[in-house]
Amino acid sequence: MLKLSVVVPIYNVELYLEDCLRSLSNQQREDIEFILINDGSTDKSKEVAEGFVNIDSRFKLFNYKNGGLSFARNMGVKHSQGEYISFLDSDDMYEIGCVNLIIKTMDSDNLDMLYFDRKLFLDGGDSSNITSTFKRDIRVIDKVMSGQEFFCLMSKYRNYSSSACYFSCKRSLLEGTFFEEGLLHEDELFTPQLLLDIKVKRVLCLGSKLYIRRVRENSIMTQKVSMRNVESYKFVCEKLAKIKVENDITKSYLDTHLKKLVFLFTKKKLEYERNISFKDKRNIINWVSSLSLKKNFLYYMLLAFICFPWLLHMKNRIFK
Repeated sequence: MLKLSVVVPIYNVELYLEDCLRSLSNQQREDIEFILINDGSTDKSKEVAEGFVNIDSRFKLFNYKNGGLSFARNMGVKHSQGEYISFLDSDDMYEIGCVNLIIKTMDSDNLDMLYFDRKLFLDGGDSSNITSTFKRDIRVIDKVMSGQEFFCLMSKYRNYSSSACYFSCKRSLLEGTFFEEGLLHEDELFTPQLLLDIKVKRVLCLGSKLYIRRVRENSIMTQKVSMRNVESYKFVCEKLAKIKVENDITKSYLDTHLKKLVFLFTKKKLEYERNISFKDKRNIINWVSSLSLKKNFLYYMLLAFICFPWLLHMKNRIFK
């Protein structure tokens, strides 16, 4: 049986794809597979992917019409056969030895999920531009705990990251859990749903920086704010609000996490619309009230941000 499937969604990344796939081909194991989902690329990405498929049997390419990142990831899960599964963005890379460490750790500790650290690579720079701007809190490293406990601690220490690329998990856990298609910021919904599943009983976080994320212009993460950003955050907030009601253990941490997402929704809406009318502000406040958030300091600060947008310059003090 294959031990690990790495799913790589591909869309118009011909300039970066070879680096990504080369980092996979350098992984020294044969009991793994790399599922490449070409999501309707119109550049030379397909040809780059085919080059690796032709020389390394671990690479498997599937071509589809463009359906978006969530669609591509879901198709990758559908085609995968590994005991474990990971997601790698097509402009990012794995460190040498990453896959072997993931499999050995998952096996030896009988894990449901394994988190690891990452570092940033500034596109167009040299190795000196690889910086460690994100670091897991030492209090959650090398400790096995449930998914709910891990979510609570990461939220408590303000060290939570939703990216699906920063962990591996048992593929069986994804039965019934999928990426919401047509949604931006899909990881903001997918990852909490997975962590809060009662089947996720053994989660471990490594301090090792196994993932190399490329920061570049015109990526999904750096594009200008659109109405899809605004509506996606709203959708995620509403979904998580329903989950909060069903999870007593994580209710307080989900409440705080939700407030941060509501803040991001408000921030994105202000960036997109610039000037929000009094009627729109009232509608947002009514919507926030419908989420049944705990009425504490953060809650009233949210309302203040909505009513007085100039207060947003204080966000770094309130929401780190």
